[in-house]
Amino acid sequence: MSERPRIDPTPHGAICDLVTPFHGDQLDEPAFAELAEWQINSGISGLLVAGPAGEPWALADDDGRD
Repeated sequence: MSERPRIDPTPHGAICDLVTPFHGDQLDEPAFAELAEWQINSGISGLLVAGPAGEPWALADDDGRD
């Protein structure tokens, strides 16, 4: 049985506070995916979603779970 590699939980590199795009009062999922993909393809180390950019107050309970 092989030993699993240890995962270092310490964040490394740049982590982007990703804005949450809305279309009206609905989460714009295609735009959100596009923003995330752009950041990933640009070499970002991590993404922070629904964080300190002010969006949590605008999300319904169901949106936060998705």
